[in-house]
Amino acid sequence: MKPRPASFVDNKLKQRVIQYLTSNRCGKYVDTGVLASDLQRMYSIDYGRRKRNAFRIQVEKVFSIITSEKELKNLTELEDEHLAKRARQGEEDNE
Repeated sequence: MKPRPASFVDNKLKQRVIQYLTSNRCGKYVDTGVLASDLQRMYSIDYGRRKRNAFRIQVEKVFSIITSEKELKNLTELEDEHLAKRARQGEEDNE
């Protein structure tokens, strides 16, 4: 058996998870089981017939992708700030 590509993401589900997280002002910890059940209830036309456990696993994967993208974005922002600061310090040293 060939492994499935890990890059496949349901973009509609990804957008809905992001929307849920921003609208509900979730704290540092998010219960993906509650997140999955809320999404199944809110979007019952799209996700109502899916099995709960399989849908929860899919939501967990999408949530992990979102958090890793957010961490990468935060890391690049910090790196850019650091490089800008070093450039300013280099200009001050040259004066």
